[in-house]
Amino acid sequence: LVINQVFQGENLWYLGFPDQALKIALLGLARARQLGHPFTLVCALSFTAELHDLRREPAATQENLEHLLPLSQERGFILYTGWGRVLLGHVMVAQNRVEEGIAQIRRGLADWRATGAGVSLPGFQAVLAEACLHAGRYEEGLRCIQEAFTCQAASGERFNQAELYRIQGRLIQAQANPDAGAEGCYQRALCIARAQNANSLELRAALDLSRLWHAQGKTALIQDLLSRVVCRFTEGFTTPDLLDASLFLEQVSQF
Repeated sequence: LVINQVFQGENLWYLGFPDQALKIALLGLARARQLGHPFTLVCALSFTAELHDLRREPAATQENLEHLLPLSQERGFILYTGWGRVLLGHVMVAQNRVEEGIAQIRRGLADWRATGAGVSLPGFQAVLAEACLHAGRYEEGLRCIQEAFTCQAASGERFNQAELYRIQGRLIQAQANPDAGAEGCYQRALCIARAQNANSLELRAALDLSRLWHAQGKTALIQDLLSRVVCRFTEGFTTPDLLDASLFLEQVSQF
C-alpha cells in the first residue's frame, strides 16, 4: 500500500494533478515512517523526493534526500543511493552549483548502472542533459539525449520521452542557430505528451514552444496553444510550471 501511494503520487503529477500528487505521496511517506521498515522507507523517500523535484521544489527535494542517502548507504541499497545522487545533483543545479551538480548526477548514474539496472536511465540522462544546458555544454547535453534515446530503444521505456524531445529542443535553441530543429522537437514533445495524457509534460513543452514563437514574432499562435493547456489544469496554480506559464501568457497579452 505504501509504495502504491507514493508511486501513484508521481503518476498523478504526470497526469496534471500536482496537488493531489503531493497529498497522496506524503500520506504514503508518513505510513512508511510508521512501519519502521528500512527498504520501504527508502522507496518512499525516493519517490517523494522525485515528486518534489518534478514540482520544482529543490528545498523539499533536498530535505527528503538528507534522510534517503544516509539510510540507503547504511543499508547497502546502491540503486537508491544512485537515484538519490541524481536528484541531489539536480538540486545543486537549481542552486546554481551547476558543475558540482553535473558531477553528482554522473556519480549517481554510475551507482545505478553498477547494479545492472536499465530502467529509468533515459530519465536520468534527461536530468544530466538539462544540467549541461545550464552549464552551456550544449553538445554534451545533446549526446546525453541521444544516449537516452538509445536506452529507450533497447528497453521500450517511454514515460519520459516527451521530456527528452523538449530538452533536446532547448539545447538546439540555445546553440548559434536556434531555429535548426528546435520547433520540431517541441512539437514532437507535445504530440507524445498528449498521446500519454501527460498534461504536466505537455505544459512544459507548450511553454518552451511558445517562448520560441515569441522570439520569432509568432505571438498570435501562443494564446491558442498555451492558454488551452493551462485551462486544462484544475489545481496546482502556485506550482512553478503553472506560474511561469500564466505569467508568460500575461506578458504576451500586453503586446
